[in-house]
Amino acid sequence: MYDAAQSDDGKRVLADRLWPRGLSKTKAQIDLWCQAVCPSTKLRQQYHRGELSYAEFVPAYQAELAELDQPLLELMRMIRQGPITLLSAVKDLQQSHLPVLQHELIQRLHAEDAAASDEPSSPVCYGKQFNHWD
Repeated sequence: MYDAAQSDDGKRVLADRLWPRGLSKTKAQIDLWCQAVCPSTKLRQQYHRGELSYAEFVPAYQAELAELDQPLLELMRMIRQGPITLLSAVKDLQQSHLPVLQHELIQRLHAEDAAASDEPSSPVCYGKQFNHWD
């Protein structure tokens, strides 16, 4: 989050419920601040206070994400248009909500792709190959 933007970042999406301390909005170079996809305040506080282990946090956050459609769809649309970089001010990204969010987005994109490829296509029109259509 505090690192400079890179040319291959694509859209930069801040996925934190709270704005990072000491960082101006102009310096952050954020395209979207998506608070809606972040863990609830209660869940975030429980995890940060040590009341939940990461192993307990992950399924709780996954359950919250399962209830979110519109904010995740917005991110999925952005991903379909080009790369995005999920950003957070947390100190340990690997033990944060970002890997869970990334996994959820990837799973939903795969499910969307699978559903699209399973849809029957329009029937091929062979009308001109049969004499009675002349």
